[in-house]
Amino acid sequence: MSPFTGRTPLETASNRFVQRLLATNNYLRLIRKNDNEMLDGERALSAQLEGLAPLTKQRERVDLFTRLLPNNHLVCLVFIRPSSRAAEFEGIMRRVVSSVSINDQELKN
Repeated sequence: MSPFTGRTPLETASNRFVQRLLATNNYLRLIRKNDNEMLDGERALSAQLEGLAPLTKQRERVDLFTRLLPNNHLVCLVFIRPSSRAAEFEGIMRRVVSSVSINDQELKN
């Protein structure tokens, strides 16, 4: 499953990342996507996956945030939390995302 349309390089790279994650963690399912995120002032995407973890037998939620760098590498932030405590960790996750700083100038050299 491809969560994003694939019309931009960011969407294409993000789709590949999500597809690999789903292929290696076949218990996860895409439950939400957002193509209007920001990561360090640049356009980013997010996807939310959920499933019953085979090891713990607990439902877990996986939140992904992706941003394409000027050198075409994909930055991925991945947060894993128990679904039963998802709301409790939402604010913490958002603070981490909003605090990320990427030095794009260093990547161009």
